[in-house]
Parts: sequence; C-alpha cells; structure tokens
Amino acid sequence: MGEPRTNQESPGADDKLAPELQDKVKEWIDGHWTGSRKCPICGTSNWNLNPYLASILTVTPERTLNFGRHYPTIVVLCDNCSFVRLFNSKKMGILPISTDCNGEEGETEDE
Repeated sequence: MGEPRTNQESPGADDKLAPELQDKVKEWIDGHWTGSRKCPICGTSNWNLNPYLASILTVTPERTLNFGRHYPTIVVLCDNCSFVRLFNSKKMGILPISTDCNGEEGETEDE
C-alpha cells in the first residue's frame, strides 16, 4: 500500500482512529494486499486510508435496517477516482468488540 495519506477532509476529528491503530491498519494491509495495487477503475496505484471507522449495517428479513448488527469497516479510497475498497476491521484485529446503538457491547458479524 506504500504510504497512504490520511483523508483530512472527513468531519469529526475527535472520532479518528488513534495513530497507532492507523499504523496497525496500514501494516495489516501491506501484509495482506499481495496482488496488484492498481485501481480496477482508473489504473492508478495511489490509495488513501480514511482514518474513520465506518460501518455496514445489516438488513432484517422484513427489510428494515438492523442497527445492532453491523460490519465494522476500514475504508481505503483511490486518490484519483475515489473507488472504495472495504476491509472488515474485526477480521483485521482492529476492532474485536462493537457497541450497539444502545451502548451495549456485543460481537459483530464475523463474515
């Protein structure tokens, strides 16, 4: 991944991953991204680590959002075209326990 730059335009500076966690994310990606680093859309190889943890929500069988179950996600963006790559932060060892919308700790989905 080389040295991805941190996206300074995202809101909520207090919500950023701590610098040591950002370093851990970069290390994990560098150790696991063994194939081509070219963007599948524009072909450049410059990626930007978004320093904020994101979340992919799940949907219930009734087609409503389930705010208690989610996939904690690390977002990496192409510097040229903004194509997004997503990594499960739990699988990366960045965030082993999540907090649901009621403030209660609980496991997130594994896959």
